[in-house]
This record gives sequence, structure tokens and C-alpha cells, in this order.
Amino acid sequence: NFSITCVNILFGAESSTVQESILTKSQASTPVLNMTVVPIASLENNDFRLMVKWDLPQYPNGIITTYEVEIEQNGTRKSVENTTDFKFTFDELIPYQNYTVTVTPFSQLKGFSYSITERT
Repeated sequence: NFSITCVNILFGAESSTVQESILTKSQASTPVLNMTVVPIASLENNDFRLMVKWDLPQYPNGIITTYEVEIEQNGTRKSVENTTDFKFTFDELIPYQNYTVTVTPFSQLKGFSYSITERT
């Protein structure tokens, strides 16, 4: 969204000024930056988690309203959560398994996703 102001100056005399607001067409956000997935294990409690963190996309192409955070095990979706934070923790995971975590930014459009596979 931007504004343009045009001033017509003819022979030293200022005439009418026109101001126009223009809303550019939305585009999908680029993927989140600096995404990390860290396994957290408590063997005493048999508690296995994955903590995921990320930074704002380089080109959000609008206001990011939410992030969709998804976890899959062996190609099967286990959970999809929405957050406005830059981190999320998945609890109660099965030990010694590979999980793929995907973060997708949303503005007016669904952005490009970024995924990492990590073992609990």
C-alpha cells in the first residue's frame, strides 16, 4: 500500500494537487528464516518433545497473521497448530522416531513452507 502525490506546476503557478492511494496485489510470503528443531527428552518421565523456532520471512509480502506448524511421522500428519509466536513445542512424542516439522506463514495468502526432519 502506498500513496502518490502529483503536483502540477505550470509557469510558476501551482495548480491542483492530486493524491491517490494504491494497494498493490498480494503475493505469497517467502519461507520462514533460521528455522531450527531441537529434541527435548526427559528419560525419567518418558517425555519426548520437539521445540521448533523460526524468524520472520525475508519477504513477508504483507502482514503475517499466523504461522501453521505441522508435524508428521512417517508421512502421516500427527498435528497441525496455528500460532502467532515464533516458536512452538510438540509434546508427547514417541521416542527414537523421525518427525518432519513444517512451518508455513500466512498473510492474505498461504506462504511458502519450510520443513526440517529431526529425531526424538
